[in-house]
Amino acid sequence: HILQQPDAPDDWFEVVLINQNPDGKVAHPIHQHGGWYNVIGQGQYPPTIKISQELIIKKDTECVEFRREGRRCLPRNFDYPVFKDSVQIPTNGYVIIRTPLDNPGTWIVHCHINYHVEHGMAMVFQFGEPKGWAMGSSQKVAQTNKDKRCFK
Repeated sequence: HILQQPDAPDDWFEVVLINQNPDGKVAHPIHQHGGWYNVIGQGQYPPTIKISQELIIKKDTECVEFRREGRRCLPRNFDYPVFKDSVQIPTNGYVIIRTPLDNPGTWIVHCHINYHVEHGMAMVFQFGEPKGWAMGSSQKVAQTNKDKRCFK
């Protein structure tokens, strides 16, 4: 799970994280290394509604009042967003985060429940290309390491 973004220090990108667990037992504490993000939206549905990627996309794009203006439909707070590096994704709910692209590198984003990380609940934000990253003794070495993998 790698989300690649261009090197754009004056820009942001937005991600909607969902928690498909409807029983109220496990909210996921999601943490981002290498920076922070703004929590600009959050919501939770009753257990009778099964949350999914398709549901969130539909709820965020199929509203008449905002579509004409090119805006999204899920509520977003751009005026006074909360700055975080960890946030709880509520059960049967979602959180919308926006992270700045001002810190080039490869940053892991993961659930802070160890068992969940061990079973794949993690992703990588890659901001920019690894031209000057610390992936070798020099920029030339870093460029040659760009597409190498640590595993076979």
